[in-house]
Amino acid sequence: MSSSRSIVDKLLAKPSSAAEEDKNKLNRMQSAESYFKKYGEFSLNKYGINLYDHISYMNYNLNVLGVEPTAEECLYAGMGFSMGIDVRPNAKNAIYWLSMASEMGNAEAKFLLSGYYIDGIGVERSLVVGLKLLTEAVRLGSQGAKEYLDGLQKSMDGK
Repeated sequence: MSSSRSIVDKLLAKPSSAAEEDKNKLNRMQSAESYFKKYGEFSLNKYGINLYDHISYMNYNLNVLGVEPTAEECLYAGMGFSMGIDVRPNAKNAIYWLSMASEMGNAEAKFLLSGYYIDGIGVERSLVVGLKLLTEAVRLGSQGAKEYLDGLQKSMDGK
């Protein structure tokens, strides 16, 4: 519990300058983004279609065939809006699709969604929700979430 408390303290600690705050946000986003770029390349190659076609495909399956999108399909849509794959980055749409995938138990969606809550991008900032999502992502096997938490712990330990 003390480890978890120290992470909250680290995230709540006021940066000594605006530059340090920007650096902290950038480090969090780069950690998530580097992992998701690898995963996104896999998804793009797997589906072989652009984001608009992917969403049209999901809508067709849902509205015509009555087939719900899978967690992976929602993750791909969320990543597309989050990182600007085929579209301009859009936090509202990213959060919508990542939330759907997260509710289906997708570890990677929980990891990326946690950053929106930790940084307060597109949603009200909530470290409680952000850390809950982050720890669930680790529990479900997200290597990116584990690396991010490990990095946070190392920075608190001064390593």
